Amino acid sequence: CTLLCLVVSSVQANIIVVTSSADAGSGSLRQAILNAAANGTAVIDSIHFNISQPIFNQRIINLVSPLPPLSSNLVIDGTTQNGTGFGNTDAKICLRKDDYAIDFTLFTVSDVSNVKLYGLYMYYGYHEGVFDNSRSQVLYAISLSDAFDIEIGAPGKGNVINGYTYGIYSLSDSCRNIRIQSNYIGQGQ
Repeated sequence: CTLLCLVVSSVQANIIVVTSSADAGSGSLRQAILNAAANGTAVIDSIHFNISQPIFNQRIINLVSPLPPLSSNLVIDGTTQNGTGFGNTDAKICLRKDDYAIDFTLFTVSDVSNVKLYGLYMYYGYHEGVFDNSRSQVLYAISLSDAFDIEIGAPGKGNVINGYTYGIYSLSDSCRNIRIQSNYIGQGQ
């Protein structure tokens, strides 16, 4: 019993802080997602942001490829970033894919439970406007499959999703308890 108590008390929630707007590497969101997955799912991991830029349009993470699949018991909270948000929204971190991709999924939420996404501006397209007629139709901001207890936005923690063919998508009939609230989806530029 004493050994079990010591093991249980040593498992603690982990706060991983994103300090870089780089696509990959130390301090990046991509690395934070990988670190959370490596930490296991026994406790809730939270990804917070502390990028040194105070103005929203200087906190853009330009993605080269899709982010790694999300693990269970994970909170990604862009509202933890200091500074201004996007317009009148709660989004404080911009995740942008601004070059052509045959297909692109920003967040893959598959075979997991208890995942929360807050305060993110998920944008696909050039900053001058979206792509022309060659635009792919296989673009997902958030793809859900066999996912349970998922929260996308909350009062005071909404997201912005723009430029994707599918903002929040699931073809799976086994998703349960999905809460979507306080988000702006496909509102144009």
